[in-house]
Formats: sequence, structure tokens, C-alpha cells
Amino acid sequence: MKEIIVADSTCLIGLEKISHLHILQKLYEKVIIPPEVAKESGIRKNWISVEHPHNQLLVYSLKLIMDSGEAEAIALACMKKKRIILDDKQARNIAKRMKLKVIGTVGILIQAKNYGIIQ
Repeated sequence: MKEIIVADSTCLIGLEKISHLHILQKLYEKVIIPPEVAKESGIRKNWISVEHPHNQLLVYSLKLIMDSGEAEAIALACMKKKRIILDDKQARNIAKRMKLKVIGTVGILIQAKNYGIIQ
């Protein structure tokens, strides 16, 4: 069964630049992003859902140490209790301390290769 995952903009932008954004659609049941990630990436696909994190106190606290997209994505992943795609080292460390499961763009590419989605 495919899982639902929360994404930050770095992965979306990177995969879009190399024409491999479709990997996320094939690997995951649903990709969720917060509004700030939608704004930063500019990527709109019918299989990417934009959802607001409800815990604004958490978002504001995280914004003190990272950018807005990462802060909203981490808050959304906490709220949904879902794995998150993050590449920024500081954001990954904080997400892990918050007991979130984290994967990066390289991990996504490795999964795609292992599942035969890319060569």
C-alpha cells in the first residue's frame, strides 16, 4: 500500500527541473504540501494536495530557525503524522528530533530506481 507523504519545495523544484516530478506520483498515494511550499515551488498538479497546518504556534516557532516552507511542511507532517521529504540538514535534524520520518530527494531517486520507475 502506498503511503501519503508531505513535501518541501526543494524536492519538488529539483525533480521538476530534471523532468522527473512524476516519480512522486508513482511512489506515493498522495503528496501533501503546505501553502508556502505551493508558493515557493509554483508547482500545481492535481495529485498534489495543498493543506494548511493548523498549529500556527508551531509554524511561527519553526520560522525562527528555518524558512517558511520548511516550517509549514514540518508542522503539517506533525499534524498528519506522515513522513516528510526534506533536504535541508538543519530542517531534517529538527524533524527527526520531533520523531518524524524523513527522506530526501536522493532517497526518493533511490526508491524510484529500486522500483524500476527510473533507470
